[in-house]
This record gives sequence, structure tokens and C-alpha cells, in this order.
Amino acid sequence: MTKTKKVKISVEAPELIPLQSIAMNQLRMAGEEEDGHKFRWIIPSMIFSVFSLEAMCNVYGGQIFGNNWKNFETTSIIGKVILVSGQLGHEPDFSAQPWQTIQEMIKFRNWLAHAKPHKTTRTDTVPHDTPNEELDPLYPEMKINSYSDISNAERYQNAVRQLEFKWANGARVKGFEIDLIGKPQYTVVN
Repeated sequence: MTKTKKVKISVEAPELIPLQSIAMNQLRMAGEEEDGHKFRWIIPSMIFSVFSLEAMCNVYGGQIFGNNWKNFETTSIIGKVILVSGQLGHEPDFSAQPWQTIQEMIKFRNWLAHAKPHKTTRTDTVPHDTPNEELDPLYPEMKINSYSDISNAERYQNAVRQLEFKWANGARVKGFEIDLIGKPQYTVVN
């Protein structure tokens, strides 16, 4: 009779790489799009860079802090960045890069997640007998357009990449093995 064993295989799949891939693809699409339509690719690229930043915080934080990380899951993104950075020997300086852009990214995410209408006004001086309907139309200035710049999306991706390099080096120096791809874990079960 052949001797058998039961092996439980588990894997914790980080979502970091897919989120970064989406951000990069959206930026590539923006580069191929006609002016005036680029925003529909730029904004998703930027927000997926922010999503990848938080995913990176959760990957590193979960592996550095272990089960204690669940106590920080509701912490703000900036709080997570500070916590993980501190554990890896980096003191964030929000007056320098990449920290400055990271702080901007979080503000952008919060603005987009909680977008509120805003008013645009103009006052025209016209002859008294001019019907109001004959005035030039007023088109609102969309705040989202102020963010719609390829260089902003590139800065966001670069900030995440720079932070990832800092953290990877800090993890190596501190002796942490960070799994960014989801390596299988094997456990013999009796």
C-alpha cells in the first residue's frame, strides 16, 4: 500500500501588480489619444496609481506587521505610508520627493472620491433690452481638467515606483522577505 499525505496549499495574492499594470496601460492609452479626450485615460491612470500605493502599503504592512496589520486596515493611506516607512527605516519628508507627490496623490483620491459640484459664474454688461437667452452660454470649468495632465499621471506612477524601491531596499536591509507575487505555502495536514 502506498503511503499518502494531505497537503494544504495556500497563496495570498497581492493585487499590487495588476493595479500598477492598469495604471501603466491607461497612461499608454492617454499618449495615443487625441487632445481633448486624453482625460478619460489620464484620470484612471492616476487613480489606479493611488490604488496601487494603498495596495503596496497593505502588502508590505501585512507582511511586516503580520496579524497586527488588521488593526491598521482602517488607517488613512498616509498613515499606512508613515507606519510602513518607519518600520523600513525611512522617515517621510513631505517637502521632498516622492513623499510630496504621494501626499498630492492622496488629496487627489479624496477629492475624486468625494467630488462635489462647484459653481462657475460670469457677469456680462449688455444693453438693457438684450434678452438673457441671447448671452453667450456659460460652460462650467471642470476641476477634473486641472488634473488631466499626462505629466501628473507619470509623476504619480514614478512616486509609487520610487517608494517601492525605498521599501524594497529597507526590507532587504531589515531582513524582511516581502512576497509581491503570491508564493504558494505548503502545509502537511494529518
